[in-house]
Amino acid sequence: MSFGFWNLDRLHVFPLTEFVPFWDGHDGTLKAGARFWRLDPSRPMQVVLYEEDGYTRFETRQDGGDPGTERLVMVEDLRPYKERVRWTEAGGEEVVAGENYSALPVVPMWGSRLHQSTLVGMRAAIDSYDLIRSGFANDLSDCAQIYWTISNAGGMTDPALKRFMDRLRLMHVAVVDADEGQAAAPSVQEPPYAARKQYLDDIRAQIYEDFGALDVHTVAAGATNDHIDAAYQPMDEEASDFERQVSEFVQQVLSLMGVDDRPVFHRSRISNQAEQVGMVVQEAQWLDQETILRKLPNVRPDEVPGILDRLAEEEQGRMGVAQSIATGDFARQGGQGPEEKEEENGGDGR
Repeated sequence: MSFGFWNLDRLHVFPLTEFVPFWDGHDGTLKAGARFWRLDPSRPMQVVLYEEDGYTRFETRQDGGDPGTERLVMVEDLRPYKERVRWTEAGGEEVVAGENYSALPVVPMWGSRLHQSTLVGMRAAIDSYDLIRSGFANDLSDCAQIYWTISNAGGMTDPALKRFMDRLRLMHVAVVDADEGQAAAPSVQEPPYAARKQYLDDIRAQIYEDFGALDVHTVAAGATNDHIDAAYQPMDEEASDFERQVSEFVQQVLSLMGVDDRPVFHRSRISNQAEQVGMVVQEAQWLDQETILRKLPNVRPDEVPGILDRLAEEEQGRMGVAQSIATGDFARQGGQGPEEKEEENGGDGR
């Protein structure tokens, strides 16, 4: 979650870590908010209170009674968001008029319809994946691939046993006294690779599914668009939810700007482009040029108007040349007519 502040001609983004929203208790809309920041621990904290009728600036000051506490002091009274300033040599700068927006110029932006992070509810799976992976790495580094079982060597104290195991892992050598009947039998120790690898693969696939993302490794080479669309379905649902949040945010900002418009989204995704272009070519006889261009996967939406303009210019140029030839203007514009060619040949028609 974040907040966008429209400041006359630019947009400032306030993260949730430095902005406190004040929600309306009846309809749940954002009615006010306070942004706070401190450049350095030794500097006073700056606070700006944003309301529908203007903004007010505060900063912290050391409390004289208790040196360890601070109090908030207003340093600038309520001011409108838009001010008209007049400057003269005699009077200097003077505010002659003030105006506010039709609503609070701070717009909230969420990432999903649940108004919470997608990671909520997935922490257990992510932590389990990290735990198994880190434990797997530790086992591979700490495991002595060959170890010895020593018989008739007597007991060991804990410090001596620790030193013996460290030496064994490092040098893979065990020293025993054969004269006293001691023996060392080598054995091979393998970490449980297959079970942990399968568990990591399963939990990774589950994380992708819960997150609504596309694992590109699951799309086989040469897959048709039907298979690719089916693999993209969970991600399309997540993207549709996110587009809805972004669209509401952008439209509120455009309303503050006085612009009546709505955003248009274009999703970038892998596809079998040859198959998609073939379908467009088959349907081209029933479609206009603009629709054909917008359906082509390798043409961006912002490129369509320019392509249509250039196609129109080329068509007008071809029509102009054809009209000039039909009316005989081509010869008068520098081409050679029959009379000129006959004169060049000596006038005898050869």
